[in-house]
Amino acid sequence: MFGLGAVFVVFITFAQALPIDNEVGFDENTFNYNKLVLFGAATIAIGTTIYVVLKRFTSPGSLRRQSIVLPGEERIHISYFTKVKDDGTPDLMQYIYEDTKTMYAAMVRGSRETETGECLGWRPGPDQHYQWLSYQEVMDRACSIGSALVEKGFSPGQNTYIGLYSNNRPEWVIAEQACFRFNMVTVPLYDTLGTDACAHIINEAEIPLVFLDTIDKIQKLLEKSDEMSTLKVFVLMVGEVSEEIKGACSSKGIEVLTFEEMLKLGLENKKEEQLPSPEDVFTVCYTSGTTGLPKGVILTHANMVADIASVFRHTKECFDVDSNYRHISYLPLAHVFERAMQGIVFMHGAKVGFFQGDPKLLTDDIQALKPNSFPAVPRVLNRIYDRVIGQVSSSGWLKRTLFNMALNSKRKAMERGEIRFDTIWDKIVFKKIQTMLGGELLMMITGAAPLSAETMLFFRSAIGCWVFEGYGQTECSAGCTFTYPGDMTCGHVGTVLPGCMIKLVDVEEMGYLSSEDKGEVCVKGPIVSKGYLKNEAKTKETIDADGWLHTGDIGEWLSTGQLKIVDRKKHIFKLSQGEYVAPEKIENVYIKSIYVAQAFVFGYSLKSCVVGIVIPDEEELMKYAKSKSLDITFQELCKNKEICEMIFQDMNNVAKNGDLKGFEQVKKIHVSSELFSVENNLLTPTFKARRKQIENAYKTEIDAMYEQIEAVSPSPSCTA
Repeated sequence: MFGLGAVFVVFITFAQALPIDNEVGFDENTFNYNKLVLFGAATIAIGTTIYVVLKRFTSPGSLRRQSIVLPGEERIHISYFTKVKDDGTPDLMQYIYEDTKTMYAAMVRGSRETETGECLGWRPGPDQHYQWLSYQEVMDRACSIGSALVEKGFSPGQNTYIGLYSNNRPEWVIAEQACFRFNMVTVPLYDTLGTDACAHIINEAEIPLVFLDTIDKIQKLLEKSDEMSTLKVFVLMVGEVSEEIKGACSSKGIEVLTFEEMLKLGLENKKEEQLPSPEDVFTVCYTSGTTGLPKGVILTHANMVADIASVFRHTKECFDVDSNYRHISYLPLAHVFERAMQGIVFMHGAKVGFFQGDPKLLTDDIQALKPNSFPAVPRVLNRIYDRVIGQVSSSGWLKRTLFNMALNSKRKAMERGEIRFDTIWDKIVFKKIQTMLGGELLMMITGAAPLSAETMLFFRSAIGCWVFEGYGQTECSAGCTFTYPGDMTCGHVGTVLPGCMIKLVDVEEMGYLSSEDKGEVCVKGPIVSKGYLKNEAKTKETIDADGWLHTGDIGEWLSTGQLKIVDRKKHIFKLSQGEYVAPEKIENVYIKSIYVAQAFVFGYSLKSCVVGIVIPDEEELMKYAKSKSLDITFQELCKNKEICEMIFQDMNNVAKNGDLKGFEQVKKIHVSSELFSVENNLLTPTFKARRKQIENAYKTEIDAMYEQIEAVSPSPSCTA
C-alpha cells in the first residue's frame, strides 16, 4: 500500500506538468490535482501505519528473534518485554498494577472494575441457565467464612494451613478467598492422589480443617483419620450432613459443619481481617510426582502475581480482558494452571463459569456459557481433533473435499497472520465445530504435555482464535514460556515470559551442551517457588544456591528464540555397557507408529538393552485386522503373535526414521490392551507416566522378556 500511494503521487505530480488535451476532459474543473495529491498522501500515511503495525510481528524483537540473550557465557534468555537496567541486569516483571500485589488484592481490584458485576457462575442442572454471584457477594461470603474459621479457633496468619478437597465450584474460590483475608495458607487435595497421599499431606502440613464437596470424600478421609492427628473439622460445601456421618466423625474426634453453617457463624461473629503481604505464602501445592510421595511446593502471593502479570503482558497485544470476558473452569483448581487463569480473570472483573463436575456434560456447559477463554490439556484437544477427523474421514467425497479446502484456506490465511472466524469457510464448514466450543472463543491455552503440530494447526484454523502453548511446572507458578503473539509456527513451547529468565545447563552424559544451545532448562525470577514444605534436601536439589530452578527437562533454543523441549533428564539410566538411555525420548519416537497409543521403555542397569511395554491404538489395529479379515476383539488381537510381530516391525521402521541408536531400540516388547490411565494409577493427573508404578505393574512381563533375550535359542520379538 505504501508503494501504491507513492506511485500515485508521482503520477499525479508528473501529470500536472504535462499539457492537457481538453478534448479528453482533463481540465481543472473535472480533475482536481490538489485533491488527488492529498489522497495520495493520505494513502501513504495509512499504508505506513499498516506497515509499521505489520512490521511489529516480523521485525527483530518479534517473530524473527523472540527473546533477548544477555551477555555472558551462560547465554541467559529474557523476554523482549523485559527491560534491562543500567547495570545490565534484567528488570523482571513482578506485577501489572501497583495496587495488585497479592491474590487477595486481585479480587478487590476486580470488584472495583465491575462494581456489582457477575463473578462466579454455576449451573444447577444440564438444562438450566448459569446462575451468578456478584463480586460483592463473593467478597462478603469470603469475609464470613474467614471470620468463622477464626471463631472456630484457627489463628489468622501463616501458621494455619486449610485443606481444600473438592471439584471446581464457587465454594472452592470463596473458601480460598476467606483464607487470603486472614493470611492463612491453602492446601489443595485431589482424588487421584489417593487416601494415603492425602493423609501424608494433612500430616505434613498439619491441616486442622478441610473443606470438601461430597460425603464420599469425608468417608475416605475417615478411613485414615487415625493417621491424621491434626485434623479436627470437616466443612461440607454443599448439601446436608446425616446424623450417621456426624456420629462417625464424632467418634474420631472430628466435627462436621456445612458451608451454610459456617457462613452464618461468620456473619454473626465478624473478625478483624489480617491481610497478606506479597512475600507471604498463598498456597502449598502438592505435585503428584511420578514416584514416591507428593511434594508440597511453596508458592507466595508474589510468585503467582508475577506469573499472572507475565502471561497477561505477553498476550496483551492480541486481546484484552474486561468485565464481559467469560472463562470456563473445568481443569482442576488443585493445580496452579487453573488458578493462574482465574487470577487474570478476577484481576480484571471478568466472569468464571464452572462446569457441572461431569466431563460428559462439559460440552453442554461450554455451549451454555459461551466462554472467551478455554484452557486445555492436549488430551482434551486430541479427543476433539480425533472425533472431528474421524467423522470427516467417514464422510462422502464431497464433504471431505470441502473440509480439506476449507482447512487449507484457513491455514494459508493464518500463515499470513489473519486470525478470523467470519470467512465463508467458517459459515459452511467450521460453524458446527465452533458452536461446540461456544462460538465466542478468543483464546485457547494448552500446556502440561506436548501438542502435535497437526492438532495445533487444526484448532488455529478451524476455531479461528488465538491458540497459545505454554510450558512450566508448579515450581515456577505454572508457566515460564508462552507462545509469542503472532507466532503461527509449531513444535516449540514459545518464548520466555517477562517474569523470569531461562538458561540451559550442560548435561554432558546425554550429549547436551549449552554452547550448542541445548541443555537442562533452568528458570530464575519472581515466579520461582521458595522450595518444598519441610523438605530442605529436595529444595536444595531442585533450586540451587543462586536461585535457579532445575526443571529436569532438556531444552533447545531455536534460532528465532523459542524454546523446544526435546528430552527429560530425571529418568535417564545407564546400561551395562555404560550407555545412558533417556526412555521418554525413545517413547516419543515409538508413539509415532500408527499402531502405538502408548509406550513404556525400560532397562536394568545390569542389562545391555532395553525392552518395551506397548499399548496399541485400538482404532488403527481394528482397521488392520479388518483388512486381514480377522474377526476378533481388540483384546484378542493384543494376544495374537502375528499382530504383535507386525507392531514390532512397524516400531523398528519408526525407530530407524527417528535416528534411534542401536542401544536405544527395544529388543522385545510386551503388548497389552489396557491403557495407562489416571484411574489405574499409571498416569499422574497431568497425564505423565508414573514410571515406578508401570514398572511394578509389568515387572513379571519385563523379567520374562529379559529371560527370553538371554536364552540361547532364538525367541519371538514380542509377547502378549
